[in-house]
Amino acid sequence: MGQALLVNVDLDTGAEIVRIVDEAGIRVSVAAWIVLDEYGDWRFLMSSRHKASGLVFDALDAAAFPVRKTPTILILPMTDPTVRALRRYFRQNKDVEGERIGGQRFGNRWVEDGYVYRVS
Repeated sequence: MGQALLVNVDLDTGAEIVRIVDEAGIRVSVAAWIVLDEYGDWRFLMSSRHKASGLVFDALDAAAFPVRKTPTILILPMTDPTVRALRRYFRQNKDVEGERIGGQRFGNRWVEDGYVYRVS
């Protein structure tokens, strides 16, 4: 069975999550929808220099972001090989929102598909 399609509702949800964490003052360096071969479905990938896990969910809760709209969020440390490879890949490009990735290895993970909001 193939993976689900990423549709406009998902893209809008991702943009809203990025906006909420920005407004909460959480500095997220990587934000992207991503399909990793180890999971096989879309995950919202985020990475920050700080321990962002609790902060992200607290920000979503404070913004009254509906639980039913909350996707599976994968928060990885900046030292994760996949995050480091994404940052290397996009280091020359400051305007990455809307970039598609996939069909290649980033660090130690195979990325089947992805949609990038931010990589800095």
